[in-house]
Amino acid sequence: MDPGENSDSDSDMGVGETSNTPMEVNNTQDSSVERTGRGAVQCKRITKMREGELLNVQYNEDGQRIGEGGKDLASYSEDEKKGVVSDIGEKWKEFKSRLTREFAFDGEEEFGLEFDEEYEVGVSSVSHKSSELPLECLSVSGLGVGDCGLGWLWRSCTKLKRLELRSCEGIGDGNSFTSFIKCLKALQELEIRTCKTIVDRILLLLAEHCSSLNSLLLYDGGSREGLHQFISRSRSNIQKLDLRLPLDLENNHLLAVAENIKGLISLRLQSCCLVTGEGLKTIGSTVSVALEELALINCDVVEREPGLLTTLGQNLKGLKKLDLSYNETLVDMEFISMVVSCKNLTDITQ
Repeated sequence: MDPGENSDSDSDMGVGETSNTPMEVNNTQDSSVERTGRGAVQCKRITKMREGELLNVQYNEDGQRIGEGGKDLASYSEDEKKGVVSDIGEKWKEFKSRLTREFAFDGEEEFGLEFDEEYEVGVSSVSHKSSELPLECLSVSGLGVGDCGLGWLWRSCTKLKRLELRSCEGIGDGNSFTSFIKCLKALQELEIRTCKTIVDRILLLLAEHCSSLNSLLLYDGGSREGLHQFISRSRSNIQKLDLRLPLDLENNHLLAVAENIKGLISLRLQSCCLVTGEGLKTIGSTVSVALEELALINCDVVEREPGLLTTLGQNLKGLKKLDLSYNETLVDMEFISMVVSCKNLTDITQ
């Protein structure tokens, strides 16, 4: 249908028009911007207008553009939208590339990092030149199995003394475990919380490559075999153990601790329902003088086995801190007997 006929038809039906409504169209275009995709705007009548020239556009009572001017403006607007969207997409790609190269790897001179353009992943291809990151404490959470770009971090943290991992399913892509070894060699404190899928492998790497660890916290993750292998094979002089493993800690683990960890000064167990008095008594007799802190939090063994606390109190002569919280049915006489036997106690939580 001819636009002119449509206009006359609307006029006959009594549809009002806004007569001679001028609209200025800015035809200024940046010739330096290189477009991709659709290319230039297709409405030649508007694109060839001189700057300052006006376009006559009419509207009906519903606010819709009508007539030749309305048709030209509609075509121009749609093409401009597509051009703007295309430009935004290209600008975003350029920005991401610049962000990766200039910000993620900013400081080549400071940290000695360079980008290997031949490697596909890019981020993981950062190579180490001379200096390392001066980090001594690092806490990360939510790492995935295939996360890229972590290899350079592990390789650069050779001075790391404390590492915290929370809710991690991996420590990077396929090559990251090899790089991860480098940050373990000087490590002194490690906390692993809810990282069940990777904790066994990390403990194995610790046993093989770290001899400086003195504190280990392990919550909600791992396997019985993996933990036992670590305790039996570790070359570190571990002084503090904090374990919350409801279904993975047994007496054989405590026996391994008694045999292999002679300098233990702090033992904290939480919700370890498979441990019995036999394992705790073995610990008590082995580290009777050295142990300064004992926590049995929500461990029903202190309620199941009468006389356990009394025996522990008689063995642990150097105990200074005692935590028996969340043992709701603990017998008062048992508790009092242990406190009386441990004459060096200065901090008691029940």
